[in-house]
Amino acid sequence: MLKIDSITDCFKRGKSRIWALALLIAAATFVGIPSADAEELIGFSEPYRTIDVAASQMGIVSKIHAREGDQVSAGDLVGELDHRVLAIASRIAEKTATSRSALHVAEAEANLSRERMDNLRSLHARNAASNEELERAEIEFQIAQARLNGAVESLELKQLEHERVLAEIEQRMIRSPIDGVVIRIHRDEGEFTSANQPDIATVVELNPLVAVFSTTRDLARNLKTDASVEVKFDDRQKARGIIEYISPVTEARSGTVEVRVRIPNPQLKLRSGERCSIRSN
Repeated sequence: MLKIDSITDCFKRGKSRIWALALLIAAATFVGIPSADAEELIGFSEPYRTIDVAASQMGIVSKIHAREGDQVSAGDLVGELDHRVLAIASRIAEKTATSRSALHVAEAEANLSRERMDNLRSLHARNAASNEELERAEIEFQIAQARLNGAVESLELKQLEHERVLAEIEQRMIRSPIDGVVIRIHRDEGEFTSANQPDIATVVELNPLVAVFSTTRDLARNLKTDASVEVKFDDRQKARGIIEYISPVTEARSGTVEVRVRIPNPQLKLRSGERCSIRSN
């Protein structure tokens, strides 16, 4: 096996510099040192998304459902604000929304007035009832029908009121918007959330990861969006990634261009915050 140390031995033993240089080139080829036309870009892996899960309303945190390090799915409860008063209002609204006694009374009155009107019409056809009696019966039926319609509308409004209270309760439930891992809990049970400090937890999306690199404008021209690249990590892990974004803007101070590579990480074996590299060609 060719060893780099042999180059030093060449110099110690007085051998020619040309022979030492030849050994260096051979060693570089053997160990895989990049050639001049293949630039290695160094970057770091990051969560694909970092979400500060916040309460939409002010209130006392009544329960925390997650712990730091827990994996959560989109829609999972992370915490909830106190909603005891709303829970009672919900039960009241549900009771009134399902109560149909007023509707039944209105239906009975409408049916009764209809029967009376039909009877008077029959009598009026045989000249056994006056016009005034028939007109009064028709008006009474219209009033009863209006009361029935009002009872139906009132029941619908009560049902909407129940839904409104349920929506207010849901607003006090703090749910994760993404699949990810909880990395920080900002509030304990019993603490108050305000408009200035609404955050309850921080959730990061680790599948996929994103690796962020900075490169020169010239090297950025060699990269293409949606191209597949091999990403190497310092712990010798490798993964295929897709170039998701090449910044159209060159950073003025450093003269570099940001490149972002999306890396699938279904088993969460790759860690965020790790040093990694890709080849520019």
